Amino acid sequence: MAIEAKDYTIGIVVREVPQPLSIPVSIIEKAPEFIQDININDKYIEGIAKVDGRIIIVLDMLKLLTPSEIMQLQST
Repeated sequence: MAIEAKDYTIGIVVREVPQPLSIPVSIIEKAPEFIQDININDKYIEGIAKVDGRIIIVLDMLKLLTPSEIMQLQST
């Protein structure tokens, strides 16, 4: 999988995708406050979707790396 941001493009290796999903943006709910209040500096949880009785955590892929990690990528 490739992630493209304004200043960089990176690849991520995914070990397994048991069942690919397409989730409409309209069903993604804002992450509950208790999740966002945990000391997560990057706030990379975009929201939560409920699909077929399952809860899917949706990540904001562009926020997974910290600014210092991005700087390390750019220097290599």
